[in-house]
Amino acid sequence: MNLRVGLPVLALVFVAAAFLYRFTRPPSFREQVEPLVTRIAQYRVLVEGCQDAIENNNSRLDSYDQQLDSLRSRVRTLEQMDPRGVPMDSYETYLETFDEYNAAVPGWTERADTLQAQWTRCRAVTEMHNRLADSLRQLMAQRAAEAARER
Repeated sequence: MNLRVGLPVLALVFVAAAFLYRFTRPPSFREQVEPLVTRIAQYRVLVEGCQDAIENNNSRLDSYDQQLDSLRSRVRTLEQMDPRGVPMDSYETYLETFDEYNAAVPGWTERADTLQAQWTRCRAVTEMHNRLADSLRQLMAQRAAEAARER
């Protein structure tokens, strides 16, 4: 065998064997755990961000809800001033308040829908975080069981 030709071929065979070994052998415990830990940490940040967004959106909805309740209360107060209906001297105020209330209702619906969508997104992110954490726990339990068998 010609040494000049044999050495590159031997190097190529060695690199190919190393490549195949790397991708055909089962991953080590560390190679399995490290990506999981990284993804769990990433999802943990997403979950915390979701929780903050829900809290913020919920607070905004509560505040808006209080504004609507105030308008609704003013409308009812005006309607209950006289058993025959809203007095003429208060009728313009009543109509303005009633219109303001009706104009504000879609804003409440929009905020409620935003909060509901946020809950849905957060639930999906939290479920993925929990699945990853469960996978890590399973790996750790398998590792502990293997270590116990080796003793």
